[in-house]
Amino acid sequence: MKKNDEIRFSDILYGIIKHRVLIIALTIAGLLVGVVLSGISFLRGEMNRQYIITSSFSINAQNESGLFTSGYDFPSHTDITMSEDLAETVSYVLKSDTMLEDIINSLGLLGITTRDIYNNLTLQQYEETQIIE
Repeated sequence: MKKNDEIRFSDILYGIIKHRVLIIALTIAGLLVGVVLSGISFLRGEMNRQYIITSSFSINAQNESGLFTSGYDFPSHTDITMSEDLAETVSYVLKSDTMLEDIINSLGLLGITTRDIYNNLTLQQYEETQIIE
């Protein structure tokens, strides 16, 4: 191409019209491939796959310096009892709309509501201990 050559819009339009059958055929072929691959994924169950994640954690009542509320670096009976009593409170806070909204925002989840997570999240105290499952 020379330095002064210009491409007119009509030249581009002519090229598109000239190859319109090929453009339409490739568009339809791409659409069909996408539909077939989505159908295969759906039939294999990959689109409806659900995952179950389990974990356990222990609740401990410690202050900012890492000492337990009794003032020692090991838990006393009072600390353990307090932690057991906090299990329900912690479960409530973890399932609160504020906490779930923060989780959704920090993970960047799209199309997920706090209700979706709340309905699929189970938290329970393990045998009246300070452990939540």
